[in-house]
Amino acid sequence: MQKILKLVEPPVKTYQFLAYPLSIILANKEAWPWFYSNFIQLYSTNKFNITIHNHGEFDNYPWLSVTEWENERFACERQLIDSIIKSVENENYVYLFVDEFFIENTTAFQKDTYIHDILIHGYDDEKSIFYVSGFTKNGTYSFYTVSFESIMKATLTEKLTLHRKVTLLQYKKYRYDNYTYLSYHFDLNNIVEQLEDYLYNRNSSLRFRMNQNPNNFLYGIQVYNVLRKQIERAQHTNNMGVIPFHCIYEHKLIMRNRIQFLKEKLSVNLDIFLIWANELLNATLIIRNLTLKYEITNDKDVLTAIKKNIEEVEPKEYRLIVRLIQKLKESLVTQNTEYLSFGNDFSDVDDTLWLEHLVNLSKDKDNYPRIYDIIANLPAEVIQKAYIRDKSRVIIVITIFLESMLERKWKSAHIEWFIEKCERLCCLIDEQDLKNLIYMNLQKIAEMNDIQYAQEAYSRLLQTETDL
Repeated sequence: MQKILKLVEPPVKTYQFLAYPLSIILANKEAWPWFYSNFIQLYSTNKFNITIHNHGEFDNYPWLSVTEWENERFACERQLIDSIIKSVENENYVYLFVDEFFIENTTAFQKDTYIHDILIHGYDDEKSIFYVSGFTKNGTYSFYTVSFESIMKATLTEKLTLHRKVTLLQYKKYRYDNYTYLSYHFDLNNIVEQLEDYLYNRNSSLRFRMNQNPNNFLYGIQVYNVLRKQIERAQHTNNMGVIPFHCIYEHKLIMRNRIQFLKEKLSVNLDIFLIWANELLNATLIIRNLTLKYEITNDKDVLTAIKKNIEEVEPKEYRLIVRLIQKLKESLVTQNTEYLSFGNDFSDVDDTLWLEHLVNLSKDKDNYPRIYDIIANLPAEVIQKAYIRDKSRVIIVITIFLESMLERKWKSAHIEWFIEKCERLCCLIDEQDLKNLIYMNLQKIAEMNDIQYAQEAYSRLLQTETDL
């Protein structure tokens, strides 16, 4: 009997812990918008590695269901094999650690103890083989077969002390709580945010601090300094290391494909960006290949060539990212997609873009709730900045905001937030008619919802106006 679960060659192969979940998830076409909406930022945990920013643990990935068990529970070797077969039969990919000393077609086979991860995605009971993926002895990420016997020896060896867990990964199309279809819509906002993080070397771990403490890794385009340090180290030790150079190449390959995806998805002309992306891709491929050449020859002239190419690539990529961000922001406005990607102090908000977008939305009354949501999330200082530049259009969108709020159901906790917003607006603008409209709407909310906070705030605002 035979069963092979579907996999694709993953777009990220530098590290297996990224390649494995992606090879499972991206075998399903509905997942590609999610992939191209992410995997943009780069980071380095030390002076000599580079990694594409990712979701971390397997259970953080959408569409993956994760189950773990200990391989120590098996009384005999055959029980382990039978459990893996049963898991595959139940549509589970099997992720486990092995000693590659026992795994044919790997560099360490019959030479060294080397504990490494492996992914099983199928079996053939008649041939007594598993279908697996991982790096082979020629240094490439491949799909190949391993005998049942080899897996038994490699998994149950006494030298495998710290990685005894077996992890089952299953692609899930539906949510378990309500059985609704799992989907991820293409997120242009997220792409722009991550591009800006990359360009300005922002610490992207700050975005996930509700789940874990931020780290102090090196983020963004400055990871090119890691490549420079690799070259410096090679000058003295002859030890280069290909992995970070390959990661940079892979990053540019993904970016080129992402731009092609954006061109088709947004129906905009991104041809010049594709030309620039292909130039970067070819240049980083040359750098990666020169690194491989140095690993073989230890020719110092090759190091000089690598360094020269890096110095040419980095400013070209900077130019590409800057112009791509601007192009995508323009597309966000054109396509009526709210762009609210602000810096920590909101000083980098483009008031021209968001204001133009809101005015376009205001032409259709069905869009009023969306205008409300955007204004509600904008700091008052940002509104003031736009008000100074374009008073008439700001009055239009704030008027719509105030009209929309009358149609909402208010609770005491929410009205406190809104009162603070109104007070800030009244302090920052000098248009009396607009202030009067704020007072009038606040009074109506108080009357309609019988909320004491609103009545008190209305009185306080009137008193403030009288004092002035």
